[in-house]
Amino acid sequence: MIVRIYWGRIVPGALPDIERVYRDYDVASVPGLLARFVSQDLNDPDSLYVITMWTDLASVEHWVASDAYRDRITKPLKPFIVGAHSLSLSAVRIEDLAGLVTRKAAPPGA
Repeated sequence: MIVRIYWGRIVPGALPDIERVYRDYDVASVPGLLARFVSQDLNDPDSLYVITMWTDLASVEHWVASDAYRDRITKPLKPFIVGAHSLSLSAVRIEDLAGLVTRKAAPPGA
């Protein structure tokens, strides 16, 4: 399994627009994509993390090279990403996803 972690600085107040871009694209049709998390840093609200989990590196590379990624994600997000950003790809060495759905449903601080 591969984890792709993107971090970027966003225009203050742009998170609702960014969320719309991500919600408007149905990732269920992306081959090899297992999960996607779009998150805002609690200590720095102008920081965005997008964490995706993939079956293999070839699936990530195919997606990033696709017209759909460019036209439905990269281009629409460009006006909202400012300054610094980074991208990391990692090979998962140990995975324990037990209870992930239950934890997702728990309220903050639970």
